[in-house]
Amino acid sequence: MRLTYDLTCLLATGEAATGISREDYIDAVANDILVKLPSDFDIDKTRKKFGSSITPTSVVLLQELERFNNLLSRMRKSLITLRKVCFFVAIVTRSTVVAVIADRSTLSGTAEVSMSRKC
Repeated sequence: MRLTYDLTCLLATGEAATGISREDYIDAVANDILVKLPSDFDIDKTRKKFGSSITPTSVVLLQELERFNNLLSRMRKSLITLRKVCFFVAIVTRSTVVAVIADRSTLSGTAEVSMSRKC
């Protein structure tokens, strides 16, 4: 019974107020940000609107649009990677706890003590 309580404490960190795990919360925030990101700017379309009257200001605008598109792309990749990591951590954590509870004979007394200190 003590082992189950210790493992439950390990999983419960970050769940007190909201009732969701830390990984689920991070995943939800990352998804919320991902959904709100604007689509990339069409630089070619913007360049065509200027036609042959490209000024230094419009050159700077096109350069900044390109930099902003790069930033958006990097943000999307990072948020998608973060969501994948949260999913993986949640699966590994839950499957590890289930495996440990199912096979209590593999834990020594020192493992139980070190796990209860984290809680």
